[in-house]
Formats: sequence, structure tokens, C-alpha cells
Amino acid sequence: YDCLDDETIAALPLHRVQEAGLLFMWVINSKYRVALNMLREWGYTLAGDITWVKMTTRGFLGPGNGHYLQHSKETCLV
Repeated sequence: YDCLDDETIAALPLHRVQEAGLLFMWVINSKYRVALNMLREWGYTLAGDITWVKMTTRGFLGPGNGHYLQHSKETCLV
């Protein structure tokens, strides 16, 4: 599936959506540092995270995304 590039996401006018509140951002391991920088630039503070462990229909860890390793999880930054 298609994804937005980092620059397009960073340019989102979040201030038009909310003045205060929570932001939930899904991020793969290879983009974790980029996402943390975006949060800081937007004026958010990391409160925590949610982890989605990917499983196959047979109950095995599923393949994932990453530059060096195929991670079986994705993280949602809050």
C-alpha cells in the first residue's frame, strides 16, 4: 500500500485540528527516531506507547518492516 513520505507527514497542519490533546502515531522501527522528532517539532511530549505484536493465523510471529531486521511489531506513539 502507498504511504506518505516523511516530509509530507511533518508538514501536516496539526494546529488546525487541535490546540491540545492526544496524538496517536503508528510508527515502524526504522522510522522511530523520525517520528519522535516530528512529535517534538509539533509541540507534543511522548506520554507512552502501544505495541501491536503481529501474529499469523497459525499463531506464529508475523514478518514486519525494518532496515536491518524483520520486526514482528509496530508501535503507536501516544
